[in-house]
Amino acid sequence: SGSEAVQLVIRLARAYTKRRYFIRFEGHYNGWLDNVLGGVVDDQTTGKPLALESDDDPVKTEGRDPAAFEYSFKLPWNDIEVLEKVLEKYGEEVALIHMEPILINAGCCPPRPGYLERVRELCTKYGIVMSLDEIITGFRVGLNGAQGMLGVTPDIATFGKAMAGGVPMSAVAGKKEILDLLIQQRVVGAGTFNGYPLGLAASLATIKILEKDGGAFYNKIGKIQNRLTDGLKDIGKRHGLPTLLQGPRGAFLFEFIDKEVAYSVRELKAVDATRQTKFRTLLLEGGILFFRRGRWYISGGITEADVDKTLECADRAMSKL
Repeated sequence: SGSEAVQLVIRLARAYTKRRYFIRFEGHYNGWLDNVLGGVVDDQTTGKPLALESDDDPVKTEGRDPAAFEYSFKLPWNDIEVLEKVLEKYGEEVALIHMEPILINAGCCPPRPGYLERVRELCTKYGIVMSLDEIITGFRVGLNGAQGMLGVTPDIATFGKAMAGGVPMSAVAGKKEILDLLIQQRVVGAGTFNGYPLGLAASLATIKILEKDGGAFYNKIGKIQNRLTDGLKDIGKRHGLPTLLQGPRGAFLFEFIDKEVAYSVRELKAVDATRQTKFRTLLLEGGILFFRRGRWYISGGITEADVDKTLECADRAMSKL
């Protein structure tokens, strides 16, 4: 699973750097295990920015180990000044910076121009392992994932979901000197389904399809997505509704808020959740399903006729909002 892949990355980074702390970010989903699930940013701290337990946490859970956040810094994403200040104080203690390159899980928020490039520079400066969580973006936005699209190469990355075309499978890719810790048996990464043939066969078959005809698959879903998002935006405008559409090829956000782009979950707090819930309910009645919080995925199975039906349902739904 993706959760296991992330845990392996944390262990590898700690072994490689001989440091304990890792940094993760607000709004990013890095699996369901105690040390990476939820917690909120402590904006008031003058010390180490450890994640806090809070009733405001949207994924607050009972049963978590009380010490789970002891070595986990949590910061607002896309704020390079905050990251720079934290690293000025604690950079020599940080093993890993782990993040989604595009925040698909919470708003399809893109990185600010220059943000990932600066993170790369800081990781190199402080000897920190830079990790990109491409469980969603990997093979979905393109064969080289978001890192290929954005032109930033991490030290290590996690992949899953689209990589195997829906068959449960995840992978960790990274620099040889880091992954060699597994080969040398200095780091344990055991599991019943490690390297299991079904997942490997599904991944190989999926990648062959994605590579075919110079990546024609991606051009196809890109055209489908553009037609769908352009249509949704036009319908919203016709009905006088504020809308935000953003996201890379393969996934996008559609929310009722008057913004051109949102760079973090904090910028999406003003969305009209009541209107979005009603819109989702009306589309469900018409046979159209998308994720809560306005997230839409595009697959190779979606046809022009599906787009027509979706836009017709969206038009009827928005007329009732």
